[in-house]
Amino acid sequence: MTTPSRRTCRARAKSRRSSARSAWIGSCNSRANLDYDTIKSFKDNGLRLFLVGYESGNDETLKRIKKCVTTDEMRKFTKDCPQGRTSVIHGTFILGLAG
Repeated sequence: MTTPSRRTCRARAKSRRSSARSAWIGSCNSRANLDYDTIKSFKDNGLRLFLVGYESGNDETLKRIKKCVTTDEMRKFTKDCPQGRTSVIHGTFILGLAG
């Protein structure tokens, strides 16, 4: 399974705007490197929950498992996610990674 590009994510979110807002309220899986505009477009279209695979909080471990995300990018993503009652981040981590 591949992660769609930012352009694809924005296009999908914008296409939902034409339908009733309540038609799409749910969750989506995401990497922790989406930019603010993409995050906002999902939130504006009814996204309630981001399921994010952080995996680890150590840059060396992230590099070893080829995550292609740094801890700084993860922090920025978490900060950029709109805070409020309709936006939640469910982070997943792997315990016991080698090294």
